[in-house]
Amino acid sequence: MNKLWLGAAALVMMTLGSPTVGAAPITWYLQGVTFADGGTASGSFVYDATTNVYSGVNVSVTATSSYPATIFSRALFMVPN
Repeated sequence: MNKLWLGAAALVMMTLGSPTVGAAPITWYLQGVTFADGGTASGSFVYDATTNVYSGVNVSVTATSSYPATIFSRALFMVPN
């Protein structure tokens, strides 16, 4: 009976003592990004894998002979499933 109680107590302690597993939002930085046509990208954005949401997007792309310079800036957007 004692072994059963100790086993149950250990199981409860492991369950209650386990930290919550979750992913924190990560800030991604674009540095040294060069496209095949010579254009470059720089800036940053935050991605939260738990909610599948990008936020704080601030990315600049330089002009090339094919595309104009562009700034992507958005406070928040969700990725469709």
